[in-house]
Amino acid sequence: MLYSHEMPTYVMSEGREAPIYTLDDFARIKNEGFDYVIDDDTHDIIQALAEEVGAPTYVRTPVFSAVRVNKHDKHGNRKKKNRHTEMSDDDWTAIRNFHTRDVNKVLDSTQIAIGLFRTIMNKLTESNELQQREALLEAYEQNAGMSCFNHEMVMKEFFKLAWLSSQMNPVLTSRVYCVVASSLDEQLMKDTLSTAITSWHNSFDGIEYVDENKDYAAFCRVNESNDERIKMGKFLMAVLITLRKNDNNFVSQSYADLQESFERTLEELVEKLKTRGETKSMRYFTDEYGKNIDGIYSIWNTMSGDVMVCNMSLIYNGIYEIVNGQYPGISGKTKFLMMAILDDSGYDGDN
Repeated sequence: MLYSHEMPTYVMSEGREAPIYTLDDFARIKNEGFDYVIDDDTHDIIQALAEEVGAPTYVRTPVFSAVRVNKHDKHGNRKKKNRHTEMSDDDWTAIRNFHTRDVNKVLDSTQIAIGLFRTIMNKLTESNELQQREALLEAYEQNAGMSCFNHEMVMKEFFKLAWLSSQMNPVLTSRVYCVVASSLDEQLMKDTLSTAITSWHNSFDGIEYVDENKDYAAFCRVNESNDERIKMGKFLMAVLITLRKNDNNFVSQSYADLQESFERTLEELVEKLKTRGETKSMRYFTDEYGKNIDGIYSIWNTMSGDVMVCNMSLIYNGIYEIVNGQYPGISGKTKFLMMAILDDSGYDGDN
């Protein structure tokens, strides 16, 4: 194995040297990967073996005669034994003429670009953000001019990849998505965001309750769907704030409808929380509403600063009523989340 960087070594008891990996090495390999190169001698040996096996002069695998043992099943009937089959000349010819697939030829340029985007996003960290942005743009340019390239599909898949990888750091992921996507196609980015907000809004009508004791597989599926909904709300909030920060004038005009759509959904969530909170049997659903509201507020509180995006004051009064009212369908856990939002905002029912 040849490494692209020089590494310290220690001597093992047998006298062989082996590499020592430091924390810096682990961090570099995690962020940048490593090169694994087969030396020329090893490559020549593999090639020679490949040419030898299956050649016309190659001695075929010997056929061993099976030992005849009379075996019977539990009914006293004699068991049938599988017969050994000898490789024919046609079989060996087929092996010699077999050609491996060239993956790069089988995959079209769209799939290649999406695969590269996925790899790059998986390696994204705070320390390599600029490098990964450039890598995404380069991966796009390398494939955009090739046949079968579907620009719209790549853009939509990029949004999906950014959303799915945003759980650990939605602020970083949204920043990279906004910069790269707006560079590639601003209008398509806006259309994609509009579709995503609408889909996210409609998903609240599809929240399900499944008893884990009756259908555990469905219970896990529903939990995954609930987690993805929360993650989508946080990511959309982060994207809207990032767009406003990147270009106040442009965003305030062209993305105002997206912001209004997002705010409407947020207001409806608080209203759903109040309405269903009146019925005790609705706690499962109100818990989901509460977690989504809290997730969105956490991103807004972390990122917004002096940037006016998503008027959170629109929901403060509803939350105030929930905290100070009698709602048997709202659990103590959810009420506590709402209280934390009010405490953080300083809203007391008058301001």
